[in-house]
Amino acid sequence: MTNKIQFKNKYNKVVAKHFFTYYVFRNSSFTFIITLIGLFALIMLVSGMFKGNSTNTLMMMWLIAIFLLIFLPTYTFANVNMYVKRDFKNRKDMIEEVEFSKEKIIRHETTTNTKLTYNWVSLFKVIEAKDAFYIFTAPEDAFIVGKEGLVEGKIEDVRTLCCTYLKPDKKGKMPFIITDKEIKKLYKKVK
Repeated sequence: MTNKIQFKNKYNKVVAKHFFTYYVFRNSSFTFIITLIGLFALIMLVSGMFKGNSTNTLMMMWLIAIFLLIFLPTYTFANVNMYVKRDFKNRKDMIEEVEFSKEKIIRHETTTNTKLTYNWVSLFKVIEAKDAFYIFTAPEDAFIVGKEGLVEGKIEDVRTLCCTYLKPDKKGKMPFIITDKEIKKLYKKVK
């Protein structure tokens, strides 16, 4: 394993869209509440059909269920597109350098000359997707490190650092998650 792994990335809309889609579906309380209301409406609809409720009540339940089933995906993807457009507008010319080492992660934004340092034990979790690492510094705060920007080191070394230096959660579970099935299979074979 090399001493440091370095990435140099420009803003990538595709990677950002994947991240925001994951983030909105996993962490959005609004999405969760709307999904629960939609499921409740479907349960009420099914139970109302067996109880012999009036046609007006059944029509109302069908309308609510259909509205929520159409509204939720439309709203979610509209929000994701809005986040990506806003981020691209703010960060399109910025180059972000991220350096992983045994001691810490250093994130440097070249256009604003901002440098942030994160200790491994202070990170909330790291998620490896097919095209990027999502590094959560808090439950609702994260940054993206695109794999295509690898300049020095190997992707496998990032996995090793995550598994070695991340602090386990209260249940003793390692907060490193691989979401891509192919990478997960490959990683289990190597391990």
